[in-house]
Amino acid sequence: MSLIIYIQTVNIEEIQKKIKNGKLKKEDIIMKDNNGRTALYWASYYGHLEIVKLLITLGNLQKKDIMMKDIFGETSLFIASWYGHLEIVKLLIIIGNLQKEDIMMNDNYNQTALYWESIRGHLEIVKLLITIGNLQKEDIMMKDNYGHSAYSVASSPIKQLFNNILFNGSINDMIKDIQQSTTLLCDIK
Repeated sequence: MSLIIYIQTVNIEEIQKKIKNGKLKKEDIIMKDNNGRTALYWASYYGHLEIVKLLITLGNLQKKDIMMKDIFGETSLFIASWYGHLEIVKLLIIIGNLQKEDIMMNDNYNQTALYWESIRGHLEIVKLLITIGNLQKEDIMMKDNYGHSAYSVASSPIKQLFNNILFNGSINDMIKDIQQSTTLLCDIK
């Protein structure tokens, strides 16, 4: 049975058994299913922080592995953000040494993690993406294939944050708060 199936069925025991027996190889970790999704993608999807850590560590995953796109253009970062898995998002950003171009990577519809988080209302993830990605007005206002931007689709608390950034320039306090919280995560490496 593939590693992806074990993750999808939340069979942690089998994953741990594969790890203990030394049967988990990088090829298993980056193997794609029919939709181009890897074990890391599925662990990020389900919010399995400990499995994400194990996969990254045992697979010696690098940025290119973490940012691998599926057939829809989605990445592990995208899906962890979508489901509001803040600690996984932080881990992927820190371990993958993700920069603005990674954070603003778009899917097949020219939508980004920031775009979807604006809709879904995961305020802490939006703050993290803006801060780590050093996102600016043009990033918040970038339009997808349908003419919508993260700003135009944002839920109320996110729209308020965007307004503060765009019109009041209050990003500096937010950056300090985010930097303090991400410093704690550096112990994960």
